[in-house]
Amino acid sequence: MDRGQSLAELVTKLAKLPLANHPGEVWEYSMSVDVLGVIEVVSEMELDRFIAERITKRLGMTSTDFYVHEARHRPSCPGAARRRRGKPPALPDVTQKPRWLSGGGGMVSSAADYLRFSAMPTE
Repeated sequence: MDRGQSLAELVTKLAKLPLANHPGEVWEYSMSVDVLGVIEVVSEMELDRFIAERITKRLGMTSTDFYVHEARHRPSCPGAARRRRGKPPALPDVTQKPRWLSGGGGMVSSAADYLRFSAMPTE
């Protein structure tokens, strides 16, 4: 889950791991959606640009990306994070664009943008 690695580096690591089960035998959460970042290869666009052009811009989601752009930096609310053993969990620095744009997570957004996405027409 290192945001400093590239998608190619992640896929290379995953490809070396043995399967925990035979395909179709068990359903488990996995990194499969993260690997969907392969859209970069098929579309010949970085994943953030693909998502912006095909989804977020069309929905008017101006505050959604893989990092918070400098013009939108606001103080965070560390007290809202769940605490473990008296320390807040380590959170990624979302003020910097990560090298690995995860297809399964890692985007940041505003509540208003998330509402737009949730209300998106399905037809």
